[in-house]
Amino acid sequence: GGVQGIYVAIAAITSFSLLIGITFSKLFAAILPIVAKSLKIDPAVMSGPLMTCLMDIVTLLLYFGIATALIDGIAPGTLMNLPMLRF
Repeated sequence: GGVQGIYVAIAAITSFSLLIGITFSKLFAAILPIVAKSLKIDPAVMSGPLMTCLMDIVTLLLYFGIATALIDGIAPGTLMNLPMLRF
């Protein structure tokens, strides 16, 4: 409980979210060249800067989505009551 419990929860949420995000991104990176080859596109095209950027975006979206869902599951309404999120 207390402040230490909050830090442990934040660390767990961050670790879990990054684990899922990075795993999904790597799986996505492994599948795309196979899909490209089946579509008769050069698989090397799938490893360029555009794909790296897309994988970073996917990882961030998964990270923030999972973190938001877990935080809202632990303490419903907490995120919307933060002063910086009030419009």
